[in-house]
Amino acid sequence: MSLENIILKAWEDKNNINKNSDKTIIAAINETLEKLDSGNIRVCEKKNNEWHTHQWIKKAILLSFKVQDNKILSGPYTSWFDKVDGKTTLWNEKKHIEAGFRAVPNGVIRKSAYIG
Repeated sequence: MSLENIILKAWEDKNNINKNSDKTIIAAINETLEKLDSGNIRVCEKKNNEWHTHQWIKKAILLSFKVQDNKILSGPYTSWFDKVDGKTTLWNEKKHIEAGFRAVPNGVIRKSAYIG
């Protein structure tokens, strides 16, 4: 079954989705977020001068909030209580250079946001 089909089927049962849901569903959600993070897929894209929203990707993002617990995210100046890691969490200098963008103090980029 494709990622899209797994997500759409899970969405039909969204009220029962949680961190203990079927591993196939959680894996599909995580794979979708990874594809977003790497820029392989996008929630919205322009086709023939019109914006098109991929509803299944949007639904995967929303489902991700149901399968992840809040946790402490620590930084040099403060801490946060959220479900989504920062994109650059645990990156070293080499990874920052390879990514090709600046990350300024107190700037926030969440995991699954593509910078390109």
